[in-house]
Amino acid sequence: MASVEGRIAAISLYRTLLRAAHLIPQDNKRMFALDRIREGFRESKGETDEEKIRQMFLLGYTQLESIEVQTEHLSNLTSFISAQSGGSTEAKERVPRNSPASLWVSTLPQRAEVRLHHGG
Repeated sequence: MASVEGRIAAISLYRTLLRAAHLIPQDNKRMFALDRIREGFRESKGETDEEKIRQMFLLGYTQLESIEVQTEHLSNLTSFISAQSGGSTEAKERVPRNSPASLWVSTLPQRAEVRLHHGG
């Protein structure tokens, strides 16, 4: 990869990761992702080994996909919890009844009760 092409690709990936991280609905997770992205790019700024650079790009695109999936799941979970506590019916319709978010939230009262009784 040529130096100019590599820089353009890295900047593009960096901006794409930042945009994706800004969509994470939970503040603490969003800030963690933004900090980690910035730190990772800062640490690898001077890398010249072509194989390491290729691996970093693969890792970056894998992390981008992970951020997008997590954002979708967290958004669905947030919508579902909001709907369960009296939020809009639109939010209830967005989360399928037997989805992992639905099943996880539906067991919260039982899990909280178990912790209270067992001290966990």
